[in-house]
Amino acid sequence: MIANFFNKTKPVNIINVVVLLFLFYFIPIFLGNSMEFSWRFIFQKIVFFCGLVLFLLLFKFILKKNKLTKEAKF
Repeated sequence: MIANFFNKTKPVNIINVVVLLFLFYFIPIFLGNSMEFSWRFIFQKIVFFCGLVLFLLLFKFILKKNKLTKEAKF
């Protein structure tokens, strides 16, 4: 199902997914009072988020190049 989604997406949909991922990743981090914030903590969270986005784009690239989903004929 996710492979089908990434095979048919347009760039604007990828941007929407990244924005939603950003919101659902960073809002709980900054609203939680469990840790004291430092530059190192923020840098680690940003690096991890960039890794998630790169994984998402790599996943899309692999699906598109290897044609792992069937073409829907409507």
